Amino acid sequence: MSFKLLAIRPLEGCNEDFLKNLEVNRIYKFYSDYKFYNNDIELSENKKLNVTHIKYESTTTFPKNLYDDFIDISAIVGKNGSGKSALVQLLCGGIYNLSIMKKFIKVKDIKKEKIDRLKVQIFYSFKNRTINKKLLEDFYVLEINGDVISLNEDSNGKFNYKKNDYNYLSKLIPFLFYNIVNNYSIYGLNATEVGSWINKIFIKNDGYRTPIVLNPYREDGNIDVNLETFFAKNRLLSNLLNLNFDRLGLKKNSSINPKKFNDLFNKDKVVSNSNYLENKKVVKLELSLNFEKFKDKQGNVNLKYLEYAKKYLHHVFNILYISNEEKRDYTKNDLIRLLSNSTIVEQYVLNYIFYKLEKISPFINDNLNEKNFLSYLKNLNDNFSDSHVLFKVYQAINFLKYDIYKDFKNDNNFEINVNDHSEESISNKISILMEYEREKFRDKYSGNHIIIYPSLLVTNIAFLPPPIFNIDIVFSENQGKLSDLSSGEKQIIYSIQGILYHLINISSKNSFRSNVENSYQFINIILDEVELYFHPDMQRKFVFSLINAIKGTYLQGIQGINVLFITHSPFILSDIPKQNVLFLEVDEISKKAKPNLYEGYNTFGANIHEMLTNGFFLGSTKGEFAISKINEFLSYYKKVSNLKIGTSEYNDDKKIFEDEKKDYYEKLISIIGEDYIRKILENHLEQLYNHFEIINEISKEDLFERKKALIVEIEEIDKKLTKNEKDKL
Repeated sequence: MSFKLLAIRPLEGCNEDFLKNLEVNRIYKFYSDYKFYNNDIELSENKKLNVTHIKYESTTTFPKNLYDDFIDISAIVGKNGSGKSALVQLLCGGIYNLSIMKKFIKVKDIKKEKIDRLKVQIFYSFKNRTINKKLLEDFYVLEINGDVISLNEDSNGKFNYKKNDYNYLSKLIPFLFYNIVNNYSIYGLNATEVGSWINKIFIKNDGYRTPIVLNPYREDGNIDVNLETFFAKNRLLSNLLNLNFDRLGLKKNSSINPKKFNDLFNKDKVVSNSNYLENKKVVKLELSLNFEKFKDKQGNVNLKYLEYAKKYLHHVFNILYISNEEKRDYTKNDLIRLLSNSTIVEQYVLNYIFYKLEKISPFINDNLNEKNFLSYLKNLNDNFSDSHVLFKVYQAINFLKYDIYKDFKNDNNFEINVNDHSEESISNKISILMEYEREKFRDKYSGNHIIIYPSLLVTNIAFLPPPIFNIDIVFSENQGKLSDLSSGEKQIIYSIQGILYHLINISSKNSFRSNVENSYQFINIILDEVELYFHPDMQRKFVFSLINAIKGTYLQGIQGINVLFITHSPFILSDIPKQNVLFLEVDEISKKAKPNLYEGYNTFGANIHEMLTNGFFLGSTKGEFAISKINEFLSYYKKVSNLKIGTSEYNDDKKIFEDEKKDYYEKLISIIGEDYIRKILENHLEQLYNHFEIINEISKEDLFERKKALIVEIEEIDKKLTKNEKDKL
């Protein structure tokens, strides 16, 4: 099984804001071994012809399943401004328009909300069916052309273009793919420049209906670092505490009763996701109550919101819930124990709920009463139930509402063993509770009804410990804690775990054992300059780490993953063969982005310096400032070496050389790292000494150092000569 995003093609009349410097009708291929044809004509240039069929025509010994049976990796490289991000933006815009028109994203006015004149074809392939034990590759083209959408398959060897055939399109919806797009560039994906449409496909709470999500979340182009840290930590915790419920071996539509858990539980069938973070095994989570969170300016703990909890907590429980099936009519009497005899931990959680509500949208004023507060909660629920805004509130509510953490409600500090799969483990309690809520939700439907699950029943994030705790992750074998790691080490963990988080949730949705709306079996991961903040050694290991992390994660129902890197890193490119790389450059005449051939043998396992020149189109692998200083010396050498001895100009330059230039150029040449260039420049400098009749005085210490170096070199030569003589015998 596999999936490949093969190419993107901007069409004639495409919106200039998206076209930018891309060529109209040019097929920008990410896998060069695939050829695109109009009948017998190969479409290698920007010809205005429909693609009738695609062929895989490998001319190399490129190994199958290089990365894994269901993982394929490609890349786009090129200088800034060569069209890399334009292609990604065109893909995102196309998926957005599809989502608007198919009502995956709900808007009041489709004509006003959709991107005008966005015209693009997206080509991809699946290998997910066999005939006579042979795995076949099926090709698809998704066309978004203004008001026209078509999704066509290469049936009987040719595409049959069906414009606006919505019945046909709906039938092929299962053959769409989900897109996870990561771009940590400060200036990337800015809604004030790209357009407000992009806000609708950032991190969202829609249960993975819309086939795209952008990370990190931005508001008006700005990344809130604290919010992103919250998301990153919660995704990581979600992954560590996730157990795929199919470990229980339950059959489709089987009934689940949490009280009969022992009858269902089978330790041999437990499938947990990998608890390794960059070769560090996670053993436990350490949680401690964050007393600092509620200290006033004098340093005293102030739980001033408890008075509101005593009055209005039952309303919060009744209105802010994650599923209609969870709802019940709480009264003050139902919560009497919690409100009158709460533990320190529970008091903090109660205080936090109302502190957070006030922070989201202030409700405390002189006119506050029960009626006003109910109206406030309903308005909050209407506006934010499908966003990240209430995540922290849900976590606090669920901490109190359910018995998941009952053993820890009396402790200010406690630990969670992430490798514990027993009946009473936190991960199992969360899994059982979520599946129980899902089943109650399913009971409302029968037959072939499409089920749209509440988003917070797709992910376990609402059942994680609330933010009143400081949480740290402890590694095994004295490897320290997550808090001990550098920002770069955390970044690579958060990046990979963020990808796994979405994969796990999409996989979880595939395993709900019902006719779920928009379950995606094929995933496209786009990593735009993921190497930002990474040390070169981390860049070198990133592809390896990502592949191992995906392979080590239980992903039911996901049949193919395509990873597309947009990168400036030769270390990442070294893990990808040139057949899977689109090399972009800007044509000097047309100023349009066009593919270029890689002049080296291959990028896979290649020399970094060669790739910098051939793959990234660098004129040099040395810093421009260093080159300018070398050229400055060479220009000076050329100028003064031709001066005639005895002339006034010669005498003037000789004095300048002795007083200023000699010492400066000696020191400059001494710090040049490449031996070959340094020795050439040293020879040039020696010639200037002779030209100006200057004795280059060498200190006694320098002479001794040179003598010692020569002795060592002679000894090494003697050893090699002796060895050669012995080998002959």
